[in-house]
Amino acid sequence: MITTLIGLGTGTSTAAGFTWWMTHDGPARLCAGMVAVFHSNTERRKDARAVLAATKQHREQRKRLRKSGRDR
Repeated sequence: MITTLIGLGTGTSTAAGFTWWMTHDGPARLCAGMVAVFHSNTERRKDARAVLAATKQHREQRKRLRKSGRDR
């Protein structure tokens, strides 16, 4: 019984974390961050940093909307 409860708790927290990641950071920021750090081409790294900067502003706007209750 305890194993089932632990499994359900782990699954629930994993799903909640994934949902939070998709709505706040998303795959675009993950990919851009990886390219900005690891890509050998400096032009692509610069473009990836621009994507991170652009999505950071979007992320901050979503935070403000969520705080005020106007999001969704």
